[in-house]
Amino acid sequence: MVPIGGLALAVVCAFAWAGLDVVRKQLSAALAPMPLIVLLNLGLLPVFGAWWVIAGGTITDASAYAVPGGLALALQLVANLLFLAAVRASPLSLTVPFLALTPVFATLVGALTLGERPGPLQLLGVALVVVGALILGSREDPGRDLGSGSGQQRVRLLRVFVTEPGAPMMAGVALCWGVTMTLDKQALAYAAVPVHALVQLFGLLVAALAYLAVRGQLRELAVPRSQWPGLALATVTGAIALGVQLVAVQWILVSVLETVKRALGLVSAVVFGKLIFDEAITLTKAVAICVMAVGVVLVML
Repeated sequence: MVPIGGLALAVVCAFAWAGLDVVRKQLSAALAPMPLIVLLNLGLLPVFGAWWVIAGGTITDASAYAVPGGLALALQLVANLLFLAAVRASPLSLTVPFLALTPVFATLVGALTLGERPGPLQLLGVALVVVGALILGSREDPGRDLGSGSGQQRVRLLRVFVTEPGAPMMAGVALCWGVTMTLDKQALAYAAVPVHALVQLFGLLVAALAYLAVRGQLRELAVPRSQWPGLALATVTGAIALGVQLVAVQWILVSVLETVKRALGLVSAVVFGKLIFDEAITLTKAVAICVMAVGVVLVML
């Protein structure tokens, strides 16, 4: 049985990430992906800096921290670059379903490196969440003819994985994110939460700024005043999401946290999509939500 405190943190973490995704979706209409990454990380630095000043903490063993902390940062950099490459190579609607593989990778890596072995029911729950997420992702896409027959064709994920160059890249993003959470858990054995967060955020910020500088795109960091409220909201939700995740991962299995986070995040995306973007809730989405809901209940046992 998952500890109640850890479960509560996982739920808060999931909804915070879902809220951040909604805000980022709105901001993406005015800001390119890499400038948005820079601005979000820049906003998060003072938040975790204040946490550090108030709560204190340090890196207790620099040599022991260096490996998991450094690898976590490196994989986050790779994940961001792969994500940008994937959305440039293929439509986001066809590639983002492969992020559903994140709980699978988190479960496998957690078992291999941390000795975290979920029980049979929890493994079944992980599988159901992944299946539900893939069902949710294999929705009808009127813009591409990937099936047979006439009218709107249902996306076939296996075929998409082969034909769309962005699909394997997005699966790589899922792998990076699944491994990163395990590395975070290892790194937090030698560093306080705000210190680890500051190291990761600062490293990502420097790398993203260097990327923009090399491409001559630093001018894209200029943000219209109309986007300031959205960035402020993104900073708040991002701070909650990352902070709670780093605390939660110390309480519960990596596989459980990632599964709850992915499932509730996708369900929230459907609900927010209906409420904010007037996106239809189809029978396929309803079935996917039910499958994932059963999966979440099982991983909590």
